[in-house]
Amino acid sequence: MTSLPVNHSENLNHVRNRTKCKRYVCSAKTVKKRLPIVEWLPKYNKTKIIPDTIAGITVALTAIPQGIAYAVIAGLTPEYGLYASLTSGIMYLIFGSCMNVTVGPTAIMAAMVAKYVHNYSSDFAVLAAFIAGAVELTIGILHLGFLIEFISMPVISGFTTAAALQIASAQLKALFGLDGRSGDNFGDSVYNFVLNIKTIKLWNPILGFLSIGFLIVLKRFSEGCGRNDDTVKQIKWLISLSRNAIAVVIGMIIAYILKEVTDTEPLILIGEIGKGIPKVTLPPFTTTVANETYSFADMLQIYGPQSIIIPFVAIIETVAISKAFAGGKPVDATQNDSCWTL
Repeated sequence: MTSLPVNHSENLNHVRNRTKCKRYVCSAKTVKKRLPIVEWLPKYNKTKIIPDTIAGITVALTAIPQGIAYAVIAGLTPEYGLYASLTSGIMYLIFGSCMNVTVGPTAIMAAMVAKYVHNYSSDFAVLAAFIAGAVELTIGILHLGFLIEFISMPVISGFTTAAALQIASAQLKALFGLDGRSGDNFGDSVYNFVLNIKTIKLWNPILGFLSIGFLIVLKRFSEGCGRNDDTVKQIKWLISLSRNAIAVVIGMIIAYILKEVTDTEPLILIGEIGKGIPKVTLPPFTTTVANETYSFADMLQIYGPQSIIIPFVAIIETVAISKAFAGGKPVDATQNDSCWTL
């Protein structure tokens, strides 16, 4: 029996590998893995409607005020946060594979794009989201999620701690109702806070710190309670879970009474929120700021290395949250990558 030439054998192995890869990509198992809705939707029954509805409303009551807050942190108008929460939730319904993570705007991402919005326009935030999505989707398609496993926890911890300090310092201006800029980084924000401390408005910090105290109290209100307990404990659990929305509603009532009833405005208000659903259009590959037009290449130059850093931070953040709440169960980083982008 004669053996195959070396080059012919290598070509044969290459064809087999390509055929195996093609079968894997086109198999029903892969489709179910990358489109989980195909597997769970046919098995869905009416007994799950009520608990799922309660869960959806509960998450929405938390996501709505969070989305508004993160939009403000990024320097955007509040409706941007609502749109981001809406679209990401719908897409995760189709592509989501981990029940332990919610998708949408986050504080870290808001802090990272804030300087572009403050220095230029909201178009930079939209384009940054598109670029991040394209990079993350590519990583998901190429099955490169395993690379996240090689990022050390000290790096993640250091980054999240620094981001928390930057986010907190950026809110000093709004919390105390100060004039001037909030700052693009931690040092700048603290400097501007000290510089404008004399412009403090009394009622803003009062309502702000009362809101913080209220959230802490409601968080502890449900200790030892869960959704599977008796009726009283379930109510306490639901109230605690929707504490963000309750705080926002109470704040809205106070602001309305002060503005409409007493005809005074001692608090700084967010202002008018855009109505309706935005038009579906292509990302802003060009933009004009202060009568100066920026091309796509110009915008990429302004982003610099951060255009690549942003998607990787988003991936790390999502996978870290998934693992933290997965209870030791395996997490598919590749699937989370592609889901987060959409």
